[in-house]
Amino acid sequence: MAICLPSLDVLSDSILASTGLKGTISLRRPLPSIRIQMSRLGWHFAFVGTFAMVGGAIRGFNLPLVLAGLIVGALLMHWRLGRRTIEAIECRR
Repeated sequence: MAICLPSLDVLSDSILASTGLKGTISLRRPLPSIRIQMSRLGWHFAFVGTFAMVGGAIRGFNLPLVLAGLIVGALLMHWRLGRRTIEAIECRR
């Protein structure tokens, strides 16, 4: 048994109709436009990870590939964590 719920657009239209307001209303939260740049250390990690990945793939060694996976994984995890932390910052006066 499936339960069908109205979408946000239907809810906003019904709110506008019941209050008599004209125009559009959005119940969705706008996405923040935050631009995050990598630091010098981040570029260094990316270079070392790429170098280890290419070197391990060319020579067929598994250890550089594992090292590259760890480095790139740490870089991506810290990027996501940093972005989420910056988005959560609120300033009040």
